[in-house]
Amino acid sequence: MVLALYNLLKREWYFLFEIRRKHRYEDHHHVNRVLASTIDRVQDEILEPLNPKLEWVDLLLGRMDEYLISKLITSWRENVWESTQQLLKIEKPEDREVFSLQLENAVLKRSDTICMF
Repeated sequence: MVLALYNLLKREWYFLFEIRRKHRYEDHHHVNRVLASTIDRVQDEILEPLNPKLEWVDLLLGRMDEYLISKLITSWRENVWESTQQLLKIEKPEDREVFSLQLENAVLKRSDTICMF
């Protein structure tokens, strides 16, 4: 996601006034609100039919699971924004490549951790 956001912003970022940069960040947060508002429906209509055990989790936790998932997504997306900002500040292509490889390694480690559960 960092590289996708970087590719989206890199052409314009250096030419934007600070107020326009803040608007981009607000847009990023707006997506968080949209995602949070759809979590319950996605869970009910898409995920639970594929894995009926999730219905039990939903019943046991009530609205707590949607809240936790929303917080997780928001935190993850904030990390994506921050990493993208770091990447935008790197001037040398070889330094961007090193940073990108470090990000990739961090993502792979996180993926391994998630797969353990």
